[in-house]
Amino acid sequence: EEERQKKLLEIERTFDENLKSPDYTRKLYIIESCIYGVDIQPIAMLITRLRFFISLICEQTDIRRDDPEHNFGIKTLPNLESKFVAANTLIDADIHKYNEDWTANPVLMQLKNELLAIRRRHFYTRKRNEKKRLRKQDNVMREKIHQCITKLVGEPDEGRIALFKDIKAKAEAELTQYLEENWVEETQAVPASLFDENPQTQVVTVDKNKPKRLELQQRIKKCDEDIQREMNKTVPSGFEAAVLEVTKWNPYDQNSVSPFFDLEWMFGITDGFDMVIGNPPYIQLQKDGGSYATLYEHSGYKTFARTGDIYCLFYERGWQLLKEAGLLCYITSNKWMRAGYGEKTREFFANNTNPMLLIDFAGVKIFESATVDTNILLLAKDQNQHETMCAITNKQSKDSITNLSVFVQQHHSICDFAGSDSWVILSDIEQSIKRKIEAVGTPLKDWDIQINYGIKTGYNDAFIISTEKRDEILANCATDDERERTAELIRPILRGRDIKRYGYEWANLWLIATFPSRNYDIDEYPSVRDYLLTFGIEKLEQTGRTHIVNGETIKARKKTNNKWFETQDSISYWDDFNQPKVVWARLMRIAKGDTTSFPRFGYKPVNSTQVANINIKIENPFIYTSKNII
Repeated sequence: EEERQKKLLEIERTFDENLKSPDYTRKLYIIESCIYGVDIQPIAMLITRLRFFISLICEQTDIRRDDPEHNFGIKTLPNLESKFVAANTLIDADIHKYNEDWTANPVLMQLKNELLAIRRRHFYTRKRNEKKRLRKQDNVMREKIHQCITKLVGEPDEGRIALFKDIKAKAEAELTQYLEENWVEETQAVPASLFDENPQTQVVTVDKNKPKRLELQQRIKKCDEDIQREMNKTVPSGFEAAVLEVTKWNPYDQNSVSPFFDLEWMFGITDGFDMVIGNPPYIQLQKDGGSYATLYEHSGYKTFARTGDIYCLFYERGWQLLKEAGLLCYITSNKWMRAGYGEKTREFFANNTNPMLLIDFAGVKIFESATVDTNILLLAKDQNQHETMCAITNKQSKDSITNLSVFVQQHHSICDFAGSDSWVILSDIEQSIKRKIEAVGTPLKDWDIQINYGIKTGYNDAFIISTEKRDEILANCATDDERERTAELIRPILRGRDIKRYGYEWANLWLIATFPSRNYDIDEYPSVRDYLLTFGIEKLEQTGRTHIVNGETIKARKKTNNKWFETQDSISYWDDFNQPKVVWARLMRIAKGDTTSFPRFGYKPVNSTQVANINIKIENPFIYTSKNII
């Protein structure tokens, strides 16, 4: 009540000054009551607090330069430590598993409430001495909670341990009587069917000692668990460990990062947010040897996929933090809409949310420093209404970005996203065409085809060479036989960037195609061997090790079972590169009976129909790709 009266008096004084700084008051209220932030990087939170400070200072127009004693009339700014915190948003505190256990101990419950009350008072305090006093109280209260936990855990009870050991010894002694199998014949009733009122009888052989043996073994196991638990009593576990986890967090340490994120302990919120807004990070869970995947695999996320991206988990986490009917709005990579790893995310959206707005920026760059294609998704924590307003921006329309709201209103369509299939934004006409195609066509996934990745060398600087370097390697061959073998080993390559919409532009690059599946002997290619060794075997070996060569740190290629001169992947489908390719000729109309011939391809058309359907086989074209699936 005392804190409440102080707050009311402060508000009255603020508005009694003829509303000289009304925007300051409004902004302060919003910051104090509505806005919260979390990021895993402490510097991000420091910058955020600074931004809010500047925003409030700019609204304090009643500055009295002749009154330094009263801070030139500038109001003291709020304490934002408890509004913007550095924490791992994706990890929830374990304390929520044991919420009911607080009430089991009135002392612990009172300490918890007093600690949270101290933090609320700290936020509204303007005086520096009062802040310091409350922070000391915070530390004292957290220490009291730790002492209470230690008292609850206590010391091992030797009497209980002795009791459990006695029960175990008696059970083990009794068990010796039932260790041997005792097979006897018994007559049992066996119904011929589920509704048979006159079951038949049959003689079966059973081990009469088995039920008692299993019972005693279970009793012995339970005694072992009780003994172990009592002996380890000084080590907090379960509820006690969860309490220590949340109370170790110090909200006033500006440089630390909490390993968990909790609404109640960090923000004093128990019922969730009305709105969650963010730009989550885009990080593949397989990055850094799968460390991210290992960290979040057992966190209970329905959208988790080891091949996926971390922003998918942020969608689900944001949904968890919402109130019922609350709104979430993120800008993220748009890959979840179509990629395989986004299947669980699409299913989660369809079954647990109401997607209200989806804007796909499809090739239009939003962030100057990022090359990823993005989308904005607005959803509600509500039942799916199957009516999502969708729009795709384009580079041709300048207003698609500069006046996004108007663009969406004028160019949107309504889509029904009901499952885990790819979320494709189509106009009404396109949706109609799609339905017709799906009714009569065969999906690509049902075709009997194989799509291969291409080639990964692990060190392109060594294995992808120019025409000049190829000629140099061939010139260094000692014999014609070696030169012929080497020429066959070095093949032309197309990179992803060389593939155009209707063809390719070869960059005169070649690949040293030492595929592991071919089992080459590098000593049969001495010119290639000597060239590769100029890069140093430390860089080429596939061990993942780090070497120091002439004071320079050298990182080997990732660890595989392949040899130092081989490419990184096996490429067991290497023979497919040598197969003929089909290329369609440019269509032209030729008058019927025209005797124009195509001597280059050995083909003479008879009429325009034949010309339109001509296909030409070209042996051994440029066949290798770097990363893209072609």
